[in-house]
Amino acid sequence: MNSLNKGYDMDVKFDVVRIGERRKNHLSEILLEENTIMLKNTLVDFLFDLKNSDGKNSEQVTIVVPAKGYNPKIRLQDFRDKRVRDLVKIKFSGFIYKGSDDSFLININNRVFR
Repeated sequence: MNSLNKGYDMDVKFDVVRIGERRKNHLSEILLEENTIMLKNTLVDFLFDLKNSDGKNSEQVTIVVPAKGYNPKIRLQDFRDKRVRDLVKIKFSGFIYKGSDDSFLININNRVFR
């Protein structure tokens, strides 16, 4: 059985977008920032051995920090390769951004942390 993760190291670059304003509770902001860092690290570890079918071994990923809750989300539309997108969708099913593109675009210039 061939592994779907066969290939070369993947270079992952992140953009982080916050939906809404920063929270007044400083501890909530710290928790959100730590959860964002953990999601980035987990995603990099998962993508480490993947290679896009187009031969490029890099991905630009957008992490969305929610207005409510403490779990940052991954924007699937950023993944160019369908195989990589499908693998991320399976592995990170609870961390997929399901909000509207309008909401995303309106908040694209919000300050993320500190």
